[in-house]
Amino acid sequence: MGNGCNSTLYEDVRERICRKIYEGVFKEGERIPAERTLAEMLKVSRITLRRSLELLAQQGLIVKEVGSGSHVVLPNCGVPSSTDMIVLIAPAENPFFSDFIRHFQAYGQECGSMALYAEKPHKESLADSIYRFWQKRLYNVVVWPEDVEIDRERLRRLRALGMNMVFFDSDIGLPFADAVALDNQKAVHDVCTHIRANRGGQIGYIGWADGPRYSRKAREQAILEEPGANILARLSWKARKLAGELLCEFLRKRVGELPPVIFYGDRECGVAVWDALREIGRTDILLAGIDDFPGAKEAHAIVCRQDIRQSVQAIFRCIEFQNEKGALWHAETHCINGHIVVY
Repeated sequence: MGNGCNSTLYEDVRERICRKIYEGVFKEGERIPAERTLAEMLKVSRITLRRSLELLAQQGLIVKEVGSGSHVVLPNCGVPSSTDMIVLIAPAENPFFSDFIRHFQAYGQECGSMALYAEKPHKESLADSIYRFWQKRLYNVVVWPEDVEIDRERLRRLRALGMNMVFFDSDIGLPFADAVALDNQKAVHDVCTHIRANRGGQIGYIGWADGPRYSRKAREQAILEEPGANILARLSWKARKLAGELLCEFLRKRVGELPPVIFYGDRECGVAVWDALREIGRTDILLAGIDDFPGAKEAHAIVCRQDIRQSVQAIFRCIEFQNEKGALWHAETHCINGHIVVY
């Protein structure tokens, strides 16, 4: 019983030191306080502190050097852990979410893993939200950040503490987390190629002026590389609930000069564009874009549909590799192909 209590105490002290590393109190390359000073700071015996420091050294978070004390190290590697529970942090309000979480849970069951869903944080930072799961010893997390920013330095420390992380639809986590995303350039090119082969004409792109940075930038850059395509309008992500109404006013002023094809950036853009076109009586304009949207069949749209199951499989493979490869793991972006659907 005594050994068990000591083990718990050692772990508690180790985690208290880890918190100081996460918060940046103890920085990479810096020497942590001498044992006597640190023991007094944490109010523990030097024997307990020394055992906790040994655990940190085994973890690779500190390096002891004779004559110069212990220094903080932030390894960027995969860490073996239990994958019985995988945390998913995602935006519940996104219309794409219900399909994603259904596939995520189903594939997790096939792999023997249970998905623990947490809505993207509102009152705390994304990094702090991930850190809370680390404190609960849940070391595998999948993040769909959408428009949420993250402190990259804290993300780096989370990786060093032992968090295995994958970001969906974003490369914001590189090089400390893998990225799984639609191959946006190929998706845009495939849709535009289909349009040119079957319809021709100019293509006007409508996307977001702000919001999810990775997909927004990638799709806009891809459309600008296509012959005969240009930016028609950028909508406000923050005012997306009013996007259809605002877009209607914009298009009505240009009703006689609109291109024969409008390419929308994502599902929510598709809804806004179709609502606006119906309102101004221009349903003759061909709609094309990324993701299905309610009304795509009625609009006879050309859609590049994301393969959700393939994306989820790639995410789970990333978690598996991070757990297995250890120091051989290096963060990568895994691009998933979509497929064209013509309604």
